[in-house]
Amino acid sequence: MSSTAEERGIIRVFVGGLAPDVQVHELSAKLESFGRVREVEMLFEKSDVDINSRACRGFAFVNLEALESDVERCISTLNHCKWKGRQMTVAFAKPSFKERVLVENTD
Repeated sequence: MSSTAEERGIIRVFVGGLAPDVQVHELSAKLESFGRVREVEMLFEKSDVDINSRACRGFAFVNLEALESDVERCISTLNHCKWKGRQMTVAFAKPSFKERVLVENTD
């Protein structure tokens, strides 16, 4: 492998502007053409009625196994596009709190 070759890795992506009725499997399907979706962390509104009727809080974090160039293509393709009546925001995610603490503790 040459030194300029890209390696696949797990890259965390922020997806905002999601409609309340978006489901995890729909978001996975939307992103799977850019890389293997390893995990979707979608937050939901609390509901006392039924756990299956909870609405998406409008954002999610997705871990994609992909080349960085594929994730950049995902961001340039989907950022600011309309989906389910909402304008999505797609960007590289900032490190999670746990990741930031680990980095601080190793320095």
